[in-house]
Amino acid sequence: MKIGRSGTTVLALLALLGCGDSTGPELSPLVIDILDTGTEPPAKVLVTFRVSTEDGEPVPNLPVEAFELLDNGLSDSGFESSKAFQPKPGRFQTSVALLLDMSGSITGSDALPLLKTAAKAFVDKSLDAAGVAVGVWWFDGSADLVRLVDFTSDAGALNSAIDGLTKDVTRDNSTNLNGAIQLGIQLVEQRMQDGLAGGVTQAGALVIFTDGTDQANRVPASAALSAVEASEISIYSIGLRGEIDETFLKRIGRSGSAFADNSAALLTEFSGVGSQIEAMANSYYVLAYCSPRRGGVSNELTIRVKLDTRTAEATTTYPAVNFTGGCAI
Repeated sequence: MKIGRSGTTVLALLALLGCGDSTGPELSPLVIDILDTGTEPPAKVLVTFRVSTEDGEPVPNLPVEAFELLDNGLSDSGFESSKAFQPKPGRFQTSVALLLDMSGSITGSDALPLLKTAAKAFVDKSLDAAGVAVGVWWFDGSADLVRLVDFTSDAGALNSAIDGLTKDVTRDNSTNLNGAIQLGIQLVEQRMQDGLAGGVTQAGALVIFTDGTDQANRVPASAALSAVEASEISIYSIGLRGEIDETFLKRIGRSGSAFADNSAALLTEFSGVGSQIEAMANSYYVLAYCSPRRGGVSNELTIRVKLDTRTAEATTTYPAVNFTGGCAI
């Protein structure tokens, strides 16, 4: 049973994506967002949440030892129950859309082969995190995006499609950058809505690459910025220096921006953003917990995390009216 979303700041137990070591930059305070609290028979509670720092940096791969659980104020060491941190990609999905500028300045230069190599490195790095699906689209001066390959976790299919890009794909040598930003946000948000309708908690990210500024003038820059500000997804920008507007791309890439001085440096910048995507995806956690409660419509569940000198905690609630024995993780 899905209980729903909560905006409560919380902490997490049940690594969605593995264990490791992580610290926040300059010991920034921890911030935790509970995304979903649900129950399953006979007495299982599932909590999905994200751990980040106060300045927005993801905190990935926290070890089990970093967490403590309290049920109605009682520590997990004080009652008969079981809990686990284990991968749950079936309950959580991260969808990443990569938008590639294929206007004439790219396809008519020697940058395309290097861009393809960099894009494949991005795909491989992003898919290192469990539960991630990547889709690739490209744009030029036309009004719409062109889908190269839909969201998938198949690295071979993605890389093969990227290899198939040629200089002949461009239909309009202009650059509809602002329109691509709007459309990219829409397609990620639609993907997330579809996943939520299927009962899977969602996260989304958009990564956009360009070597220039908007030339098509189909969509004003203000509309693209408004779309960014109104969206809850993570957005990253990658620019090839020469004709780009770095200030604009930094505003678009509110989750991160990278700039290459030349096409040979694209591999480094794409790989770096891929690592940021991996860290973002690995900062989501799921707690699977067998509750000892056998009644009550609003039991309190508090998750506490300790990392370095920092401590954070948050609380959600769950019903246990129909809970019975026999729960196992």
